[in-house]
Amino acid sequence: MKPFTLLTSLVALASWLPAETFYSPNKTVSADFFVDAEERLSFSVFRGEKVVIEPSALGITVDGVDLGKGVQLGEARESSFSGRYPMLGGKAEAENNYQGISIPVIHPSGLTYLLEARLFDEGIGYRYLVPGEGSRTVQGETSSFTVPANTPIWHFERKNGWKLKSYAGWWMKTPIEEMPTVSKTPTQGFPLVLAEPTGGYTVLTEAAVFNYSGMRAKAIGNRTFQADFTEGKKGFELEGLITTPWRTVITVDTLDQLVNQTVVQNLAPAPDPELFEDLSWIQPGWTAWRWQLQGVGLPKDQVNFARYAKELSWPFSLIDDGWEIYWDQPWEHLKEIVAQAEKSGIKIFVWKRWGDLRNPANNYQDLREWLDKIKEIGVVGVKVDFFDAEDLATRRGEEAVLRESAKRQLMINFHGCPKATGEARTYPNEVTREGIRGIELNFIRREGLLTPEHNAALPFTRLAVGHGDYTPLTFQPGHIGDVTIAHQLATCILYTSPMQIMNAIPTNLIHYPIKEVTDLMKSMPTVWDETRVLPGSEIGELAVMARRSGDSWYVGALNGGDAKEYDLDLNFLGEGTYEALLLHDHEVSNLVVTPQTFTTKATEKRIISLAAGGGFTLRLRKAGPGKE
Repeated sequence: MKPFTLLTSLVALASWLPAETFYSPNKTVSADFFVDAEERLSFSVFRGEKVVIEPSALGITVDGVDLGKGVQLGEARESSFSGRYPMLGGKAEAENNYQGISIPVIHPSGLTYLLEARLFDEGIGYRYLVPGEGSRTVQGETSSFTVPANTPIWHFERKNGWKLKSYAGWWMKTPIEEMPTVSKTPTQGFPLVLAEPTGGYTVLTEAAVFNYSGMRAKAIGNRTFQADFTEGKKGFELEGLITTPWRTVITVDTLDQLVNQTVVQNLAPAPDPELFEDLSWIQPGWTAWRWQLQGVGLPKDQVNFARYAKELSWPFSLIDDGWEIYWDQPWEHLKEIVAQAEKSGIKIFVWKRWGDLRNPANNYQDLREWLDKIKEIGVVGVKVDFFDAEDLATRRGEEAVLRESAKRQLMINFHGCPKATGEARTYPNEVTREGIRGIELNFIRREGLLTPEHNAALPFTRLAVGHGDYTPLTFQPGHIGDVTIAHQLATCILYTSPMQIMNAIPTNLIHYPIKEVTDLMKSMPTVWDETRVLPGSEIGELAVMARRSGDSWYVGALNGGDAKEYDLDLNFLGEGTYEALLLHDHEVSNLVVTPQTFTTKATEKRIISLAAGGGFTLRLRKAGPGKE
């Protein structure tokens, strides 16, 4: 049993006494599952001896019956698993090691269902499996997370109705006690990130949202978030066995552990081995994109953009909204663009509104026929946009897009969509998704520009649970906001997205007056073999990461606060000498950078000045024999 702490109330203590404690493989994380004094199914989570989730109610309501009330627990069955799998993102491979638990929950109605949990050294996921036949209605869950007092919560805000449709809000910090009143609605989107007052970080979210409505978090007072769904009390209908997504708690000591954990991905099902027997068609890379600053243009403009991609050594060009509407004979033009691009080795993505494909009739016939058409032309992927929801129908639609696209070996970029919940593990053809407030929103001036704090928070908040399409880098004076070009460049390193959609106009980059900037963007990868969060990083204040690709390292820094000096220690480098390209803040203008080249070693340190809202990028290539 856990030792008594000051956080433990007398009621909670009484409920903890019969609890059974389960541990992660290295015993760094543990959880108690129990029935409390009011006969409510409950749980608590610990990291070491620290309580990270206080006693919190569990349960699901099906056909009007609260299956978490008045229950008894049967004998738990335990299991273990250890494995690894490849991934595209911040590192080349993920470890998936957990202790599994299956606990029968016996309800007074006579129904027995299972509470399953998996404990990792970086967190825990649990879910409900409720047997049954025919159509059944889920009217919600009691699933809750009670947070220790005085805990700051990082959450995203947007002052309009799009907040919980697109998940594109500004990241900000609020004490847990104020969460019920900080917004127009007490309902928040996941993930929520707890910056523990005594050190450490805990993330609340969900994983593997398939055939279920997406969960949000309602602040109900008493430092508690409870599961909330778009459908509300009317609920949503499912057939047969009900398997919920994993309700997930990630808990770690350091930001490096937070960035490198893969709890959400581990909880998602592995890819179908037949559907993804061949993965060679799934390719990461930079993408030229005209729409943001110049619109879809004419077909000849898109041909030119494919040529620009070739000049920058990028593999893709994206044709966005408008091509089906504004072009005469759009399909003939698309066929010609794809053919012209192929001559240069460039592959084409196209945009499509989800509303045109969402009809589920005849197993999504409209979707299947449209995908067949673009596949025949030679398009390699689709940007599907404007889901604007995460109810059951929308989540089923997302999976249909991924499944049917995979059958045709088409990659997918989701926009106007909610958070990542591990979809890219199950369907690796999802090469990026939005659900993030990126540069695109800087062009909606009435909402204001992205802040340095928001940018410096993203690597440790939204991007801690999965890749995000921020569409990085802009050189436009009216849209850059209170950050520097060096800061903008660093987002290209720190923001994980296997497919990076370049916001800047390619010709501006090709002809950029500082050739080192062009050189950097021609060479930068979009996936990494290894990531390290460097000392001094703090959510919203400063984000510094070193990321390795082969023998080369790229370091990026985002300053979310006032001007400061950063002492960069290069001890992450291997042996030998490295050729360095440093792009840092200009002393006067935020619209240019100062380049420096030099040689360096792992034993050296370097002090770099960061402007307010500034940053730097550093490319380190192995010199001499064995050089890339």
